[in-house]
Amino acid sequence: KTITMITKKLKLSKKNFKVRAGVFLDDANLFYAQKKAGWRIDFGKLIKLLKGEVNVVLSHHNIAVPAKWDEAFGRTDKYLKNLGEVSLVKTKPLKYIRSSGHIIKKGDVDLELALDVVRNLEKLDVVVILSGDSDYVELRKFVLERNKKIIFMAFRENISWEIKEGKYLILNNLKEYIQLSEKKTPRYYTGRLLLDILYQKGRKKSI
Repeated sequence: KTITMITKKLKLSKKNFKVRAGVFLDDANLFYAQKKAGWRIDFGKLIKLLKGEVNVVLSHHNIAVPAKWDEAFGRTDKYLKNLGEVSLVKTKPLKYIRSSGHIIKKGDVDLELALDVVRNLEKLDVVVILSGDSDYVELRKFVLERNKKIIFMAFRENISWEIKEGKYLILNNLKEYIQLSEKKTPRYYTGRLLLDILYQKGRKKSI
C-alpha cells in the first residue's frame, strides 16, 4: 500500500521504482546529542537499515576536523577512517577562537550541509537530515518548495520544536538496532518507517 501511494504520487512505475534518498549528517549536532543521550550511533548500521527500503544514492558526513596539534586530532582521524567505509566524508577545519584567555572551538557545518543538499537535490526524491538543529528550517522550506520530500532524524534530547513542525524520526526509538557495538537483527527496516512518515495520508509527522 505504501509503495503504491509513493509511485502514484511521483508518477513512477512500480516495476522500476525505488525512492532515491540522500543522507546528510551534521556531525557537530550529533556529537553533542549523543553525549546527552549517553550512547552512540553505528552509522554503518543506520545506512544499512535505510537501504532496506530506499535507494541511498549518497551519504555525506559533514564534520569540522581539529588541527594536528589538537589532542582531539588522533581520535577524530581514527573516527573518520572508519566513516570512510560508510559515507563520503566532507570536512572543514575546526575554528579556534581566543576569548578571555580561553580557546573556544567552533565546528558548525550547517551552511556546508545546506549547500550540499542544494547541489544534489535534483537527483533525489527524499532528503534525510541527521540533525535536530532549527537552523535547517529554511532548508526544509527550500526542499519542499521544489516538490521533494525531507525528513529529519534526531535524538529526543536534542531536537528543536521547529524541526518537530515537519516530518521527523526519533533515533532513540531505533537504539537497539543502531547503537554502536550492539548486535541486533531488526524486526523492521528504518527505511520503511521513513517512507511511512513521508508518504502516509493525514497529518502524522513522526514515529
